[in-house]
Amino acid sequence: CKGSFFDSMFSGRFPLKKEEDGTIFIDRNGKHFGYILDFMRGAPPLFDHLSELQINEIRTEAEYYQLTDLVHFILPPSPQSVLWKWETGPNYTVHQMMD
Repeated sequence: CKGSFFDSMFSGRFPLKKEEDGTIFIDRNGKHFGYILDFMRGAPPLFDHLSELQINEIRTEAEYYQLTDLVHFILPPSPQSVLWKWETGPNYTVHQMMD
């Protein structure tokens, strides 16, 4: 996933510290990592059987891993952020709702 934690981690720009067995340790709770991994593999997120708390925990992990598409799937951007146009001038600010 472009721009994500993993994109940076495996870009070659940073040295990777591998465990003796060749694995890479990420110091995060693995409770919901399966959802993160499935998403990165292209599987659609299926959260209908999860509680709101569990979904928020997955969102927190998605934010940590910088998986913007998954974050927006769980919590879409506010319509307000899309519908308002902001213009500024030397002595004014205009807030206008866009069609």
